[in-house]
Amino acid sequence: MLIEASAMKVRQNFGDLINQVQYRGAVIEVTKSSKPVAALINIELFEKIKLMQKEFDRLNKAIQNSFKETKSSDFEKEINLAVKKSR
Repeated sequence: MLIEASAMKVRQNFGDLINQVQYRGAVIEVTKSSKPVAALINIELFEKIKLMQKEFDRLNKAIQNSFKETKSSDFEKEINLAVKKSR
């Protein structure tokens, strides 16, 4: 269940909102001036996000390492070929 709450409502009702996250599995989208700025999520989802971020960082580093000897002009050639093929 997704609940949208202003930052002021979150400050005023923090305990209740935490209980909704913990016991009902709610996700609280915190807004300021009607724009999303933060979220309250349960710890299980947060742990999954942390694992995904760690794996993303590992993969990103592996990709960077595999291309560290490649010249930027080679990248430009590959990008241009891909653009031509896609058109």
